[in-house]
Amino acid sequence: MRVIKVLGVFTFLSLIVINLFVIFRIGEAELNPLIPALSLTALLVSVAAFILPVLLTQFDLALRPVVPYLIAGVSLVLSVGPWLLVQIGNAPAATAIYQGLRIPQGIVPFWDLNLVLQSVDCAAAGVDVYAANNGCLADPSIYAPGSLWLQYVPFDLMSARNSVWLGVTAMLISVIVIFWIARLSGARGQIVLLIAMFGAPWLLILERGNFDLFVIWAAAFAVFLTHRWNALWAWWAAAGAFWLVGSWKYYPFVLGIMLIPALKLRYGWTVLVGFFVAVSVFVVLTWENVKLSLDANSAMVDLGDFVVLGRVPLVARMWGGDGDSATYSLADLAVFVSALVAVLWGVAWGRGILKRGFGSNFVATPRAMLAIGGSSLFLISVLVGGFGYAYKATFLLLAVPLVALPFKGARGPLVISSVVVLTLVAVASVVVWNTVLATSLGIVAASFAFGAAATVLIGTIRLRQRSYPPVGAAS
Repeated sequence: MRVIKVLGVFTFLSLIVINLFVIFRIGEAELNPLIPALSLTALLVSVAAFILPVLLTQFDLALRPVVPYLIAGVSLVLSVGPWLLVQIGNAPAATAIYQGLRIPQGIVPFWDLNLVLQSVDCAAAGVDVYAANNGCLADPSIYAPGSLWLQYVPFDLMSARNSVWLGVTAMLISVIVIFWIARLSGARGQIVLLIAMFGAPWLLILERGNFDLFVIWAAAFAVFLTHRWNALWAWWAAAGAFWLVGSWKYYPFVLGIMLIPALKLRYGWTVLVGFFVAVSVFVVLTWENVKLSLDANSAMVDLGDFVVLGRVPLVARMWGGDGDSATYSLADLAVFVSALVAVLWGVAWGRGILKRGFGSNFVATPRAMLAIGGSSLFLISVLVGGFGYAYKATFLLLAVPLVALPFKGARGPLVISSVVVLTLVAVASVVVWNTVLATSLGIVAASFAFGAAATVLIGTIRLRQRSYPPVGAAS
């Protein structure tokens, strides 16, 4: 327990250092004066998120069973509702909702989905969508080649002319997925999910119809499938889903880490080896597209604070972060150190979970799978890749069921750490207009979840449990 406390304190101090690196830039003529002010806000919120839970003595919460339905209902109303208002001719009302929730509305409904499907249509017509001035797209496609395979879906379903009804369908499926995640979460987690339904990340990803939705579906599908049928064929199906979404955007290949529990099965190692080989072959064959994706992320240093996440724009706001210098390296290092300390904090928390037996194997394992998948997605894009739009924060929601794991009668560092990290997720799921705040808290929350989930999965790897009860409500 003492280790959890110490690492929690060091994580807190690392956040203070990051914010001070930004605040110290106040008065620089070339810097937007709002940035140090926003960092002061980030500092105060960070202090509150860590200090207030320590002052509480009672953490037991009991919510009504209707709460998951409420979460799904809020998501449905705030996503499909504005779209319906536009369809019936009341665009001003829809715009007011978007502006009130600080959601940048697309030029066309389901803008991101439409752009992808346009590239699919162009590829079907024989156009090289990755070539500049190709005569079909305004800009070359930035998606991986696997996305173009959608042209082979029967009946020409995956076409830009179908983007509206496909986008609405994606909204409805996503509502079902978030309902399922809410059912897996304890009371503390359900409160966080309810808050997140009002936030720009979740509503933005739905309004844009962004392909990251399909990545979230793949993670949920894999957990549901492999714990309903803990058989080799189910794990191969999960690996296939991860490979497919990775062939669209590359970084979702990191979901392969969710396949670790397959090692419990006889010949389960073949799933991980097969996935690694398939990923390696695809990356080698499409290496030019990989470099294009990496170069695009490294250039995203815009100092405007609106739905922007990422280590690159965060460091650009820090002292010395606007040039290649020793202070830039120090600022960059501070962010990575913050993530590393948070990972160790999560590892200590995960060890505490295992030692005290909170959550049996079939309760903890699916939640740990979701957490390690969501945290890996966030870290690979926001921390390692260096840039992401607000909807990347939705990956943090996959970590909620594990971090909110019910501790009946538990007190002390285990529960306090849970409340702190859930608070960080809630803030990062709403306040994405403050890059320093959302990015720093999001990286810490994702790093903690990664360390905790990895510890739980590795700790249960020796338990060769052949079947699991269906994944349902949290116990």
